[in-house]
Amino acid sequence: MLWERQLQSERTRRTYRSAVRQFFLTPGAPQMLQDLTPELLFAYGGALKRLAEKNAPPAERLAPATVNLRLAAMRSFLDFCRWRGWLSPTLPGEVVERALKALRAHVQRPYQIVEGDEELAAMLDAAAADAYDAPRAVALVALTLGAGLRVAELCALDVADISSDATGFFVDVRAGKGWKDRQVPIAPDVHALVLDYVRATGREPHRTADRATPLFVSRKCRSGAGRLTTRSAERIIAACASRAGFTARGKRITPHGLRHSYAIRVLRGDPEHGRAGAPLPAVSKLLGHSSIAVTGRYLSHFERRDLAVYAPTLRRRADG
Repeated sequence: MLWERQLQSERTRRTYRSAVRQFFLTPGAPQMLQDLTPELLFAYGGALKRLAEKNAPPAERLAPATVNLRLAAMRSFLDFCRWRGWLSPTLPGEVVERALKALRAHVQRPYQIVEGDEELAAMLDAAAADAYDAPRAVALVALTLGAGLRVAELCALDVADISSDATGFFVDVRAGKGWKDRQVPIAPDVHALVLDYVRATGREPHRTADRATPLFVSRKCRSGAGRLTTRSAERIIAACASRAGFTARGKRITPHGLRHSYAIRVLRGDPEHGRAGAPLPAVSKLLGHSSIAVTGRYLSHFERRDLAVYAPTLRRRADG
């Protein structure tokens, strides 16, 4: 489908395709695009949002994030259809935006993240215990925790995207979400683990032919011809989390959870080692967010102990 080709990642294509299909399977949905009216679109958007309310039937209730994903999929699809001239003139862009406006979703605690030195060490040790391809698992976990990349961005990296200059080491993210490029600094130990993996595949980071190959490769194609898929990356990280004991403790660690872990660690900083917390605009740039408002959601995760130091005192002068 032409619309799907403009979507950036296979994961987005898969989820958006499913969401649009669900719309057309909804009772009362039109069979032809030309028959879609503002009234039908407002009714669908309203019904979908009601499924995120607390009083929605438990069997039908949806998480706000799921509702927003479905709304975003329909906005994207209808925007494409309008560009192709397939929609009725009664459905201009502003009507579609209003009818399918996203919910104001609040981050639900507890966040499923890796916290503290012990959990970080446990995750890396679990990656090192990967029986299938330990260097790849270690590099994948280290780069996700050390750069906060989306799983699609990780799998799209080439060897040449791990770069360095006089100021340090970087990951060059090319055509990330929203087709935006960005450069994310990484620590020397993260860089070293990634290069260890590259060399374990028989490639050299500075060899021209090897630099053009995918960074993370399928083990079935150790020559570098087969790029690791996002599903495989998700399975690798899930297996590491299970070996590290997170699953048994009720924590579901995903690649996006490791991205959240990175964001929280950057915001908090590491005072014991002299690393200050980064300001919100800097974190937004590092994560490749579309706006600082998106990044601000991470602030909801801060525990009261993190915020307690900012509580002002009245400091009233004692009467003489």
